[in-house]
Amino acid sequence: SGRHVTSSTNSMVHATIKGAKETAVSTNTNSYLAFGVSNHSAGALVERLRITSDGNVNIGGNFTQSTARLSVQNGGECNLTISGNAASGGTGGLLVLKNRNGNINTGSAIQGEDASGQTTSAIQFINANDSSNEGYMSFFTRPGNGSLTARVRITDSGAVGIGENNPDSRLHVKGGS
Repeated sequence: SGRHVTSSTNSMVHATIKGAKETAVSTNTNSYLAFGVSNHSAGALVERLRITSDGNVNIGGNFTQSTARLSVQNGGECNLTISGNAASGGTGGLLVLKNRNGNINTGSAIQGEDASGQTTSAIQFINANDSSNEGYMSFFTRPGNGSLTARVRITDSGAVGIGENNPDSRLHVKGGS
C-alpha cells in the first residue's frame, strides 16, 4: 500500500493492491486482484479496478456483475479515448475489432443497449470471405417493442442498400412506409 506519514503517530494510506477470494464458499479458491485509491469525498479507500480469476478487467462500477472481458462503468457519462499523434498520412487513434474466427459471415459489432440490457442499435462488420478479405457493414435499429432489424448495408463493392440487404445498384432503396 502507498502510505503518507502526516505526523510521528499518524499516517494516511493513499492506495492499495489487494488479493482476495471471489466468494466466501470454502471450496471455491478463485481469487481477484483489486486496486484502490484514496477518495477524499468518500473519506476512505475506494476500489477502482479489479482483475478477476477469469482474467476479466473491471474499471469502476459493480465489480461482481460484469462478465465482459473489459468492463468500464461510471455513475454518469462514461468515455473512452484512444489518442495518438500520427505523422502525415497516419492514423492517430485506431480501434480494431477482430474476430479470430475465419468462417464466412462472422464478424464483430458495436452495439448500443438500454438500461435493461436490450440492444437498441448496432453496427456489424462482417467477414464475408476470410481468404479474400471481403467484408461488408450493416447498420441496425430497433423499433419500440420490436426486433433488431438491419436498415442499411454497405457491400464489399460499395453498393448501399437502404432497407435492402442485397443491393443490385450503387444505391438501392427498398420502398415502403
